[in-house]
Amino acid sequence: MGKVSSVRTTVTATALALLAGAGCGTAQPELPEPLVFDTGPTARFVTIGDSGIVGTTVGDCDPATVESLIPPACRDALWASIRDEQPDIVFALGDLVYDFGPTCPDGLDDETRLRLDELVGDLQVAVDAPLVLAIGNHDVGGSTTGREAAERCYRDYAAERPGVFFPERNFIVRTGPATVAVLDTNRTLGSALAAEIAAAVDAEEAPWTFFAAHHVWKTYDDKVGEDHGPRWAEAIGVVPEVWLNGHAHLLQQGTYDGVLAVTSGASAKLRATTACGGTGDAAPCDREGLEFTIQRYGYAVVDVRAAALSVVFRDVTGATLSSTDRDR
Repeated sequence: MGKVSSVRTTVTATALALLAGAGCGTAQPELPEPLVFDTGPTARFVTIGDSGIVGTTVGDCDPATVESLIPPACRDALWASIRDEQPDIVFALGDLVYDFGPTCPDGLDDETRLRLDELVGDLQVAVDAPLVLAIGNHDVGGSTTGREAAERCYRDYAAERPGVFFPERNFIVRTGPATVAVLDTNRTLGSALAAEIAAAVDAEEAPWTFFAAHHVWKTYDDKVGEDHGPRWAEAIGVVPEVWLNGHAHLLQQGTYDGVLAVTSGASAKLRATTACGGTGDAAPCDREGLEFTIQRYGYAVVDVRAAALSVVFRDVTGATLSSTDRDR
């Protein structure tokens, strides 16, 4: 798997729904210039998803109750552990603000800025690393003035907040060993934009191709059936080696049709389940492609070098839950 040899000029019927764009508002005008991070020949990514809320009570960092919210002390521990990883980039993979993100039809106001400071800006300061944003369904789902107004909040906020990056809803991140296409899987892609993304990825010489987005490539136990990843890859005409996502409120890893899918959606909300990988149970599951799953507050660390990468899942204290290596 990996980058296609050329940009597709035709798409299948499955992809047409993503490329139509009808009824989805103004299309992204063009792909912005790539964000370039000079990491050298290796890069360390930390991925978290669904970070946009914090509980109000003192409680267990690994609760077994449904829809549990992370207690403030546990969130502080989580952020401190991420900082200790010394990441080159932290990818916050959507649902940055619950229950719904702000809308900014007339630009940022003080109330919105304070809300984003608490949930986004303060995170960047705490982890002391570049924070790259992808937007999730909750970030735009509550907008009464259109998704463009909701997206504008994050663009305007990132533009004025050093260390926070969100130049557009779809953009490219370049590092030494990996090119990362950050995608908005809430809205359809115009065919011209899909071709731009494919060309930008295909033009890079980094050994690895990553896609980073909110929605899943595949998941078990939560958000089953919401695996938008393959459709986006088909629409763009590029199959990544690695798909990074949030959305499902757990920590999970699997390999599906050759794509390594890393789900890190457990930074603020958990789902309790009695299925394999339930709270406190990291036992293997007999499910096709699934390699690790657990309902536990935490994050994923992806160390990338030219010939191989490693994925480590950690809890809020930084303790290792799972560790795997993958050759390219």
